[in-house]
Order: sequence, then C-alpha cells, then structure tokens
Amino acid sequence: MAAGVLAAYLTLPPLLVRTPVPSIVLAGAGIGAGLWAARAGAVRHGWGAVIVCISAGAGAIAAAGTGKQGLRDVFVWSALIAAMLRFATPLTLAALGGIVSERSGVVNIGLEGMMLMGAFFGILGSDLTGSWVLGLLIGMAAGGVLALVHAAFSIHLRADQIVSGTAMNLLALGITGYVFVDHYGDQGTPDDISRVPDVRTSRSWATRSATPTC
Repeated sequence: MAAGVLAAYLTLPPLLVRTPVPSIVLAGAGIGAGLWAARAGAVRHGWGAVIVCISAGAGAIAAAGTGKQGLRDVFVWSALIAAMLRFATPLTLAALGGIVSERSGVVNIGLEGMMLMGAFFGILGSDLTGSWVLGLLIGMAAGGVLALVHAAFSIHLRADQIVSGTAMNLLALGITGYVFVDHYGDQGTPDDISRVPDVRTSRSWATRSATPTC
C-alpha cells in the first residue's frame, strides 16, 4: 500500500515527475507484494494492497499526462487538507453515532436523514430566532426527534430496522424539502443569518493577557 501511495505521489506537486515509469515500477512492486501476502494468508490486506496499487498506477499515468500548472491548481495541499477536515468532521461524528447505535443493538441507516434534519432546522431556527445558539439547539432537537421515531419503530414496534432507517431518510428528505420551498421559495437562504462566529484570538486580548499585572 505504501508503494502505491508513493507511486501516485511522485507525479503530484511538489515532485511532478513527468514520466509514469517510476510510478509503474513502484505500483508493480506493490502488486507483487500484495499477491505474495495474499498467498501467505493475509488475504484482506494483500488484495487491498493490489487494489490500491492498481488505482495508484492508473492515477499516476493520468497525472503524468496532465500539465504542471493544472496539477498545481488542483493539488493545493493546504486547501485539500482544510477541505478534508471541514467535510469529514460531520461524517465522522455521524459515524460515531452509528457505532453507538450498533453497540445498543440498533442498525441505524437513518443517519443521513438525521443529519439533514439537524442541518436544515438548525439554519431555519437560527433564521427565525436570530440566534445561532438557539439554531444549534433546534437542530439538535430536530435530529433527536427523528432518532426517537426510528427508535420507537425499531425497538417498541419491532419493525425491520433497515426498512425503518430507509423510511427515516425519505421522511427527512420530504420534510426538509417541503419546508424549504414553503419558507424560502426559490430564493435560497438569506446571507444575514446568525452564524457560529470564528474562533480567533484577538491580538489586543493576547497582548493584554501577556502583560504582567502588579
């Protein structure tokens, strides 16, 4: 797997190797190592390495034929890492909620619907109340209500948990879509909604904090 990752990285900024030959060699070595590991008994890891190396080799060939400036425009690593952290955080939190549900014996595939309910009613609550704090509380309550409905069907009524979770996703999609069109129409959400402020340390505050007092 490491050979596959290195094979793909060679053709990306800042290295930008313009020939795919080194990447193909590394990917081939990784494929060979993966097949050897699979034959030795590590089937999952071995075939996983094979898939990674094949994908990395194909990506390296495509990247080697792409212009340097285009790759530099796309692979701005600081922006990519920032976007990864920004978009992966809610997915990670939802996955943690799914783990808790699994540990309690409930297969919760309605997580997407609960996230949708929380996100929409959070922004709607912030818009109606003028407070992002209340918006957060309303969003949490909306997601919790949908989770309560799923729990009632899955635990008390003994319904099929897969069917119930799918129904929760469809229900959330219908509710949020209807309320959005009914409240905002085709204008979208306004720009002046109260939002969570950026957490930044003021320079003046930091200067005052660093100044010793008698």
